[in-house]
Order: sequence, then structure tokens, then C-alpha cells
Amino acid sequence: MLCFEHLSYCLVELHLRLLLLIMFDMIGGLILVMSRLQAVVLRVWILGV
Repeated sequence: MLCFEHLSYCLVELHLRLLLLIMFDMIGGLILVMSRLQAVVLRVWILGV
């Protein structure tokens, strides 16, 4: 019983770590997309002006 509880705790911990990794990955992707958009907008604005 103790072993099973320990296993479930480890699974929960692994799941939380995976969720954190996915979250950081998504935030990193968003920042990348935003910086690219900003670069494109700046280029268009400079060419437009």
C-alpha cells in the first residue's frame, strides 16, 4: 500500500513537471512569435514612412 501511494505521488510530480515544461514552452513560443511580429511591423513601418 505504501509503495502504491509513493508511486501515485511520483506520477503526480511527473505530471506537474510536464505541465510546467509545456507552459514554459508555450510562453517561449509566444515571445518568439511576438518578437518576429514586432520585427515585421517595424520593417513595414520604416518602409511605409
